[in-house]
Amino acid sequence: MSVDVGVLTATIMTSFLLPYVKMGLHKIAEKVTEQASSDIADEATQLTKKVWMKVRDLFVGDDAQRLDQFEQTKGEENRDLVEVILKDKLRNHSELVVEMNALISPPATSPSNAAAQIMKAHIAGIINIPGGNFSGASNISITAVSVNNSSPKAD
Repeated sequence: MSVDVGVLTATIMTSFLLPYVKMGLHKIAEKVTEQASSDIADEATQLTKKVWMKVRDLFVGDDAQRLDQFEQTKGEENRDLVEVILKDKLRNHSELVVEMNALISPPATSPSNAAAQIMKAHIAGIINIPGGNFSGASNISITAVSVNNSSPKAD
């Protein structure tokens, strides 16, 4: 499966690096625990830490200084530059692209293993397409299925 490096870079920046530098792992855990369980919060913080460390290892020399400044200013400085550098580095490390993609979006092994928990939602949607790849797709049509939560009527 081909991975779009631009999409992967944007996901890493917005879902992992920015929350990490803006809130830190402790605050991320608190926020996730408010919405889910502490086990899920632990998984989220460990994943964020892994992603941060892999990115940190890529940035050396002047790039490391830019990443440090990005971290110290909580993402206010060098954000765009860090994203450009990360994208360039990922383009040059195809094995890391595969590893990072698997890390942040592991494939469901089968539809029966797919699970989701939706709490306090008025409108929610889940689409499970194992092996699906929408990279570069256009004119996609998705059909909705509505399921109400009322009990079936007895005869």
